[in-house]
Amino acid sequence: NDLNFLGDFQLEKEQIADLKQHMSNFGMDELVYLNTCNRVEVLVYANEGYTQKQAAQFLKYIASINNNHSVSEEDLLTKMDWFEGVGAVEHIYRVASSLDSMVVGEREIITQFRKAFEMAWEHQLAGDFLRLLSRSTIETAKQVFTETSIARHPVSVVSLAYHQFEAHMPNKEARIVMIGAGQTNRSMFKFLEKAGYKNVWVYNRTQATAEALTKNAQNARALSDLPSHQEGVDAILTCTGATTAHVTKDLLANIDKEDSLKCIVDLSVPNDIDKEVLNHGYHTILVEDVQKIASRNIKEREKEVKVCEDIISIKNRAFQQIFRERQIERALSIIPDEVKKVKERAMSKVFDKELESADDNTRALIERMMDYMERKCVGIPIKVAKQTLAK
Repeated sequence: NDLNFLGDFQLEKEQIADLKQHMSNFGMDELVYLNTCNRVEVLVYANEGYTQKQAAQFLKYIASINNNHSVSEEDLLTKMDWFEGVGAVEHIYRVASSLDSMVVGEREIITQFRKAFEMAWEHQLAGDFLRLLSRSTIETAKQVFTETSIARHPVSVVSLAYHQFEAHMPNKEARIVMIGAGQTNRSMFKFLEKAGYKNVWVYNRTQATAEALTKNAQNARALSDLPSHQEGVDAILTCTGATTAHVTKDLLANIDKEDSLKCIVDLSVPNDIDKEVLNHGYHTILVEDVQKIASRNIKEREKEVKVCEDIISIKNRAFQQIFRERQIERALSIIPDEVKKVKERAMSKVFDKELESADDNTRALIERMMDYMERKCVGIPIKVAKQTLAK
């Protein structure tokens, strides 16, 4: 939960790629490193087993990459979450399915996990076993998002506010005045841009910040110039940290001379809209109303968690079978070479004298029979092993 502490374990792409040369020092055969805004996950496969102490040593090494040499193994052992075996598989399924996210049901995590694996595969950090697990993890997450309602109720305040705004102001030529260029309005601007709204003016305390958002100097202006806005206004979107209202009757009298203003979205706390404006008949979308919808949607998502967990449980059991079969296949992968060696020794040393006295037809028949036996003997152990596992 300590995001400052978490920052010591966040690596850039080049640093992740460099982990390849250090994996064996920490007992790792395969590795996937996942970094999001509020978590660092290290997914490890080790042929000889892997301990929590080794994980702490590896995390300590990561911290040292970020020039933090004060982190102790003891501190890491108390702060990190540790999962192994079946529990580790369930955990990574929950992560990719967004059951362990700050906001349950957010789809972005599945993309983040997929990219983390692709990078690990590209730089040869991950191998066959984590490839199997990653494929199963992505399949599980897709099934969760497809077969449940975990992500069908929006919980982002900005997303909810935007969709309400678009429903009320569908005309993409609408003249929009945006007040503030903080994170909330940056997210709102992306929605507007993607939807094709073309006429957006951004007023901000610092004009340079407004220009960075709009990438259009003509539509980026200082907040002090807002009362002089002359281009007309059909909608106002505001979110600032001000303690007094920006959207007042006097302001609207200056910028809404055509009486064209129809919609005001206020995501500020406290509100940027003066109470007198609220009673003027404009369609208003206020942060407190949107938050109530988000809270209801979060509760709806939480109802789906049990269904998601059932899917994860079924997929986990299926993966255990796949994992065991793959272990058997790899363990038995030496059989073709060993059988081939037995055949060659039989032909060249054990029965070489008998074969020398055989005529050409007999020798050819024996060689065909040995080739046939070689092919059949290779498949029998794997078939029997799979049948045994199935039972």
